Amino acid sequence: QRSIDYSELIFLQANEKIPSLNKQFFDIGLGVNRSFQIATNHQLSADLSMLHINRPNRGFLEKDPLAIRHQLAFYHQWKSSNQLSLIPHMHLSFQAQQREWTLGALATYDLSDIYDKPIKLEVGSYARIQDAVALHLGMYLEQSYVGFSYDWNISDLVPASKGLGAWE
Repeated sequence: QRSIDYSELIFLQANEKIPSLNKQFFDIGLGVNRSFQIATNHQLSADLSMLHINRPNRGFLEKDPLAIRHQLAFYHQWKSSNQLSLIPHMHLSFQAQQREWTLGALATYDLSDIYDKPIKLEVGSYARIQDAVALHLGMYLEQSYVGFSYDWNISDLVPASKGLGAWE
């Protein structure tokens, strides 16, 4: 969904017609995942997805179709003990002329034996190449997950953001 705050705009004609304040559209995506157990304590995973397959029109006044986005991700989960897993990963995203490459790693620690419930803590860091770095904290509790990440710009956006990052 997209919207515009028309109170912040200046119009040359006082009676200009505004067709709508909101834009909604139907969007289709598709993805597949394949995992391989290569050893007792090693698992490889690969994800492939396509988003905006139907190229929905996101324009308010003119036709503005979304470009199809292709994503590819690779993960390697290494269970170094019954409690600790290390998960390095790589994520690539391509949409029109835009490219994004993210590298990172997570460490998960299983507390299930201590609390007699399925609980895992997760900590990690990521780097979006030539854009930002991020820290991540998360927790799995039974079938729920809560995660927080904070990223800092390292690109040309640093002056615009005043060096501050964002919670994600």
